Amino acid sequence: MFNLFFKKGFKGKFPLEWSKIKKLKGWWGRECVVVKMEEIVSNMLKNYGDRILRELSVKYKIDYEEMRKSVGIEKLEVRVERVERVERESSKIPMPFVGVIREEYCNVIRLNHGLYTQCKNRCSISENGYNVCERCIKEIEKNGKPTYGYIQERVEKGEDYRCPKGKKVVKYGKVMEKLNIKREDVEKEAKRQGIVIDEKEFEIEKTKRGRPSKRETAVVDSSSEEGDVVKRGRGRPKKEKKSVISDLKSEKLREKEEEVEIEVEVEKELAVTEFIFKGKKYLKAGDNTLYDLDTHEEVGMWNPSNNIIELC
Repeated sequence: MFNLFFKKGFKGKFPLEWSKIKKLKGWWGRECVVVKMEEIVSNMLKNYGDRILRELSVKYKIDYEEMRKSVGIEKLEVRVERVERVERESSKIPMPFVGVIREEYCNVIRLNHGLYTQCKNRCSISENGYNVCERCIKEIEKNGKPTYGYIQERVEKGEDYRCPKGKKVVKYGKVMEKLNIKREDVEKEAKRQGIVIDEKEFEIEKTKRGRPSKRETAVVDSSSEEGDVVKRGRGRPKKEKKSVISDLKSEKLREKEEEVEIEVEVEKELAVTEFIFKGKKYLKAGDNTLYDLDTHEEVGMWNPSNNIIELC
């Protein structure tokens, strides 16, 4: 480890003798000096030790040179050990939360494609009993709490967990399907991280969108002794069966009411506005969910506090 000092314009007292300094030509042709950090620290400690010994020799009337020899201050050496930088665990494959809190990580929840997992930054600050990282503390100081809460809250609620905005955790199988991730790659990554993923996380729930199919109308023929059910097809019923007509009308009325309710719900789901961020256009819902302008697929959440898009 080295320090660079420019000889030109240096007015302060230099801690080492100039004979021990190696010279070389530095940037822009200036004459620079390179000094080992070990020598600088060693010299500073020796000077500080000499100062203490002089004060002690005066106060207790002890010979200064004898004290220096007995202490061995001239033999003082400073060793600098290189510490390997511990890199943060990183993976291109998003992993689900398996119910285990990593103590070395930040306790804040991250969106992570709707999986709501623990932040993987190393914790460096304690805030209200939670360990948080430098990035998340800014969010907490600004909003008073994390956007998606703390990981301890998710452990307490278990499968009933909902984010502060009321959204459920996305099934991991759905995330795999969306990102085109193979199961063998997931299992390999899980083994590397030492976690076990529950089999139900790989299940994919198929949901149908749109208007539900119309129900069949069943009419009981009172003339039948055994009470057989006669299924009536679509079309105008016979006039003589007034009870059937009234039942059919009430059934159709209920169907129309259901259709109106469904259409209103769909309109609410699609109530979005155009949103532009860094030159790219999105569709933004009222809960700050962002959708692709062309495919209408969910791409992430808009975080107005930090002015960033948290991708799914």
